[in-house]
Amino acid sequence: MILVTGATGRIGGEVLQLLADEGAPVRAFVRDPAKMLWAGELDIEIAEGDMAEPATIDAALPGVDRIFLCTQANPAQVELQSNVVKAAVRAGVEQIVKISARSTAHDAPTALGRWHAETEKQIIDAGLGYTHLHPTVFMQTFLAFAPSIASEGAFYAQMKDGRISIVDTRDIAAVAVAALSNAAHLGQTYKITGPEAISYEEAAQTLSTVLGKPVRYVALTPDEHRARMRASGVPEWRIEDQVKLFQMFSNNLWADVDPSVRDVAKIEPRTFAQFARDHAHLFTS
Repeated sequence: MILVTGATGRIGGEVLQLLADEGAPVRAFVRDPAKMLWAGELDIEIAEGDMAEPATIDAALPGVDRIFLCTQANPAQVELQSNVVKAAVRAGVEQIVKISARSTAHDAPTALGRWHAETEKQIIDAGLGYTHLHPTVFMQTFLAFAPSIASEGAFYAQMKDGRISIVDTRDIAAVAVAALSNAAHLGQTYKITGPEAISYEEAAQTLSTVLGKPVRYVALTPDEHRARMRASGVPEWRIEDQVKLFQMFSNNLWADVDPSVRDVAKIEPRTFAQFARDHAHLFTS
């Protein structure tokens, strides 16, 4: 049995779908079962619980031997994911497949990268089997630009002319499912990227072609980026992490392309053009 956390999120939901399609025994761990109505036709179990309440994690683990671990980024994530790790030890779970991030390291410049590193170390120190996934930036982050692309034909970011190997969350999920399904991936850490490194100017050109209308990329300074995020209510820790990340992106530090999607998931990674075609309706409404 596989327990999927973050099952109502983009990656977790796709992992759940792929596992169900394969006929794998799977259980979704969710705080609000009402958000799982979309999965009504899938052959899955639902376990209601909260990572902040260890007893609910224990209640979801009978019969579980593998866990997909993914949470939204927030300052409590180390504690929340630690609760899952400790419960996994108590239940005799054999493997955790954890979604971390490309910047994961104990000396990472971002808080999120340091948090992920802390949990990865805890998993290893606990003696659990593991597969750690370090994806680059999600193509789906472009969906946050959809309102301004639809209304202004423009999107704004602190990217300058840097290039980045963005990846579709559907491909991240495919790698996760492969890791959950094959013991050969135990003890591995995989970088996960798209098939190409593109600039945001090139992304704008692709969107223009797909949408059939001009789309412009407008470069922001770090201060302009901070101001826009504050105006949108982004938490301060997240603002500083984003500014630091985009400084790395604009300096081409995340521009390398890794073959993990092809080698691990045995599929061709989706291009940004394919992502844009699949989501074109969201950029025009």
